Parts: sequence; structure tokens; C-alpha cells
Amino acid sequence: MAFSPDNSTLATTASDGTIRLWDTRTRRLRAALTGAEADSSIHFSPTGRALTTITTLGTARLWSTDVEYVATRVCRLSRLHHWSTLLPHQPVQDLCP
Repeated sequence: MAFSPDNSTLATTASDGTIRLWDTRTRRLRAALTGAEADSSIHFSPTGRALTTITTLGTARLWSTDVEYVATRVCRLSRLHHWSTLLPHQPVQDLCP
């Protein structure tokens, strides 16, 4: 697990490869990122806008922690009926301008 530089977000990893981003003030889940390796270490960037996972074999992966940015990008790339596939843990929102 890792805390963001401003301590507003806690990132945890699970044995199923899910990274969960928790709001430390409200203790609520902000986002769940799937596809990480189960044996990954986790580190925030100095700005807190990115997260790196590194496996025991040395494979690194970069993740965005900016939920609003990701949601906006998904909205632009997909219609709302694709939302549940792309962001299954986020409520459906109409974010496109």
C-alpha cells in the first residue's frame, strides 16, 4: 500500500490484481483499477497524479490516479452504454461537454 504525497489517497493492492484508490478523508473507494500483477509493489509519483506498479520480475506499469481525467477521456472515447465495461466501479455519469 502507498499514500499519495498529500495523504489524500491510499492505494492498496489485492491478490486478484486490483488496485483500489481510497479517499483518506471520507474512507470511501474512489476507483478500482484492474489488471495489475498480484505481486506488485506500488508507488505514487511526486505529484500524486500517477501510480507505478512494479512486479518482482521488474515489470513496471504506470497508472493515472486522476479519476476525473480518466472518466473524461473514457467519455470522449466511448458512449455511455460502454461505461460499465470501461469503468465498472464508477457510477454512470454524462461527462462529455
